[in-house]
Amino acid sequence: MSANYCKYKSKVNRSWCLCILFCTFFFIVLNIGNIITVNDKPEKADAIFFLMGSLVDRVEFSNYLLQNKFTKKIVLVDPSNNSRQYFRENNILIPSDPDLIKGLLFNKGIDSSIITVLPGPSSSTLDEALAFYEYCKQNDDLKKVLLVTSSYHSGRARYIFNRVFSNGGKFIQFSVPYNIFSNYSPEYWYLYEASILFTITETLKWVSFICWKQWFI
Repeated sequence: MSANYCKYKSKVNRSWCLCILFCTFFFIVLNIGNIITVNDKPEKADAIFFLMGSLVDRVEFSNYLLQNKFTKKIVLVDPSNNSRQYFRENNILIPSDPDLIKGLLFNKGIDSSIITVLPGPSSSTLDEALAFYEYCKQNDDLKKVLLVTSSYHSGRARYIFNRVFSNGGKFIQFSVPYNIFSNYSPEYWYLYEASILFTITETLKWVSFICWKQWFI
């Protein structure tokens, strides 16, 4: 076998490898929206845990779940921050996110007494999961919980909550029903500016949590 033939065969093999790698990468990029989202079916549960962020779609979806009697209780964490405290110190009253959520749901016929607000502050999904874990240690009646969030955030939210609770040795079944009011398009995320931003941000947060944060829980 000649040396030229060996070089030619080596180049062909490298070309095929690069082609396969490129196609795999392209396939993952096109489908990353489906990879980061969860599409659980709504089921009866003991409570909703409402994750802070985009309020409109999450309030609408929470109302949908409550009106259809999937659950009768909502738990959330107050994401109180320095900015709101600064305004209050200067006698400028700004409603908190929990107050806004209660008001929006009350306008839809939901009694605010079913909403439990855990003390903050919380600035991340991990903070919310840790706060909820502490709450659940004192409330053994919660066995199954629906996580309500925007669809692009669903996969990471479920992973973080499962990680926190498994590390703590407490079993709760977390389900993330697909938010039908979210305007994120998992299949065609690359066609819309907002979806592109959500996808890139969520992917980076996934990498950050898996490679770093989860090891310090």
